[in-house]
This record gives sequence, C-alpha cells and structure tokens, in this order.
Amino acid sequence: MSARDVIREALILNSTRSTTTKTQAVERALHRTGYRILAPGELDDVSIEAAARVADEHAAGAGIVSHEASSAALEELPDAIRALKASPTGTEGGQ
Repeated sequence: MSARDVIREALILNSTRSTTTKTQAVERALHRTGYRILAPGELDDVSIEAAARVADEHAAGAGIVSHEASSAALEELPDAIRALKASPTGTEGGQ
C-alpha cells in the first residue's frame, strides 16, 4: 500500500472527526505501515546504512586493484548511491 493509500484510508475512516484527530490518525496509520515523515534534508538511518554499504563495497576492492581501477570505482560511487533511490529494498539495483 502506498503512502497515499494509507493517508486516504485514514482520512476516510476519520472523515467526521476534527482536523487534529484526522492528522493524528494519518500519523498513526503511516507509522503503523512503516512510513515516516522526514523534514527536507533529513535522512533516515536505513538510507544512510544502505549508502554506507555501497561505499564499503566500492572501498573493499580499492586495495586489490590498480590505481586506475580504484579511481574509476570512486568516480562510480555517487551514481551507485543515487541508484538506491530506485530501490525500495535499500539494496543496489533493487535486489
């Protein structure tokens, strides 16, 4: 269920209640289904750890390859981290 679906359902179930009660119902429903509301620029621990795993994977090979290959891996790192955005599971490439 998408976050929009969760919000829509919470609002429908609480349609006759006050705005404050509706807001609280939406917050509870989102939390219950695993969604969190983040402020602009705020990062969650799961995303940070996923990015760190990608960086660790790239760094692990740096000591066993040539300087050129190591440099190439560092150049690929930002795109590898950006690829996490397309991955709902927090693993590179959605795996």
